[in-house]
Amino acid sequence: MARKHIRLGVEKLLEDQGHRIQGARLGLVCNQASVNHQLHHVADLLKEHQSADLRALFGPQHGIRGDVQDNMIETGHATDRETGLPIYSLYSAGKRTRVVCRPVLNSHPSRHDAGGVSEHVQRPLQDQLRA
Repeated sequence: MARKHIRLGVEKLLEDQGHRIQGARLGLVCNQASVNHQLHHVADLLKEHQSADLRALFGPQHGIRGDVQDNMIETGHATDRETGLPIYSLYSAGKRTRVVCRPVLNSHPSRHDAGGVSEHVQRPLQDQLRA
């Protein structure tokens, strides 16, 4: 039996459907597992893609690349060393995410193709950006 190659959502988006994000100001909810088949981080792929206008990153307490810490202490906002984009911690004590991001992004994050992002991360972020 032949093995089938499973295409990840980001691969399909960037290879076949770049028009869907053309001209949109994007924010990405991600973590260290947000990679393609070649293990390139999704933030790097979107930043380099001609159709994407990636403006902000949102991540868990251990950072979007898994390099901040391994405990449950709240971390503040930062700048991604690879893309130069702002990273808004979903566990920041200040919870200033909605004030900073609302003018930057076109809309709030959706649940589309967010298989690795749990409900406890998605819902608070959506609520913050709607408020």
